[in-house]
Amino acid sequence: MCIRDSIIASRETAKNSAAVDECSVTPKRRARHSLIFIAPQAGRIQGQTMLYPELFKTMEAVRWNMAHDIPWGDFDRSKLSDEQAQTIKMNAITEWAALPATEMFLRDNRGDSDFCAFMSVWFFEEQKHSLVLIEYLRRFCPDLVPTEEELHNVRFEFDAAPELETLMLHFCGEIRLNHWYRRAAEWHTEPVIKAIYK
Repeated sequence: MCIRDSIIASRETAKNSAAVDECSVTPKRRARHSLIFIAPQAGRIQGQTMLYPELFKTMEAVRWNMAHDIPWGDFDRSKLSDEQAQTIKMNAITEWAALPATEMFLRDNRGDSDFCAFMSVWFFEEQKHSLVLIEYLRRFCPDLVPTEEELHNVRFEFDAAPELETLMLHFCGEIRLNHWYRRAAEWHTEPVIKAIYK
């Protein structure tokens, strides 16, 4: 089995272990599951068709819209504690790290145009995770909206590392983050943020 096949197989294992029911998965969550599985050049068979064009079509089909897919009108201030609001701010800042992660992937995979093109889709979707949380705060807790300086502080430079090992580490981190978001949706009591985390 080549590395690419291993990663695709790992995708299926991860989806099963997380008990993901594809029939009930929202477009936002489906996009999060799908965006992390693509092997760099070392894992692809020589002469194989590029993955980016098909992945782009797949992502377009499940793209979520912040204006239409979030039930902003369901906000209930009485169900949002100060502690919960603070965690939303910290999460918004943490999700901004998609920017330095993208810079790292582009740097370390310079020789793989297919993978680097895919990063355009991945980065667009990942950055929306921070943006939707910032929008939540802007609407309902404007005093907690992160400053540009706070966001910039997570833009650190990763040390150079082997491409496949870095990708697999990121893969594991995304699975763990998926579980974290599920628990966050259970812990939160305010309807809109629960919907965002689901």
